[in-house]
Amino acid sequence: MAYTIVLTPPENQMQKYIDASQKLFGDCKSRYLLSKTSYPHITVVQFKDPSHELARKVWEKTCELLANAHFQPFSLSFDGVSFIKGENGFTWVELAVGRGQKDSPLMKVHGAALVALEHFGLLPGNKSENAYRPHLTLAYCELKPQIPMWPNDLCDNPGEFTLELGMSNEEYQYVTRLERYP
Repeated sequence: MAYTIVLTPPENQMQKYIDASQKLFGDCKSRYLLSKTSYPHITVVQFKDPSHELARKVWEKTCELLANAHFQPFSLSFDGVSFIKGENGFTWVELAVGRGQKDSPLMKVHGAALVALEHFGLLPGNKSENAYRPHLTLAYCELKPQIPMWPNDLCDNPGEFTLELGMSNEEYQYVTRLERYP
C-alpha cells in the first residue's frame, strides 16, 4: 500500500482547484484530474509499506517532531503554472509552490517527515531534500491543441551552460554579455 503525507487547502478553497482542473482539462484525455474523489493536495512525502500500523507510526512521529518544534499552520505561495512532459504525450499541469529556504515552514514539514521515515527505516517515494519540488497537480493529460506545446527537443540534450557576467534591461532580460568564465 502507498501512503502520502500531504498538505491540503482549507475546505472553503478546495473546490476552486477542482473546478479549475475540470474546466481547463475536463475535455482532455486524462489520467489524473482533480475531482471529489481525487483531492487537491501538495505532497510532503510519499512512501510504501505493507503495514498500515507502520504508516500510522510514521505519521505520529512526524506530528511529534513538529509539535516539539512548536510548529504552526502556515500559508503557501503559488509561483505559477508548470507544464511538465510525461510519457506517451501526456503532460503534468501543476501549480508550482514556493518552497522557501531550508528553515521555511514547508521545508520544516518536509524535513520532519523525512526524519520520521528514516527513524523507521523507510525511504521516500518522491524527490526529497534539495530535489523536493512541491506542487499542486491540476491534471495529467494530453493537452488541447489550443495550448501551444514546446518543440519536442526543447528539453532534450541542453548541453553545457556557460557562466557569464552581463547586463540586463529594466525587465531583467539578459541583453549584453560582458564577461565569460573562465
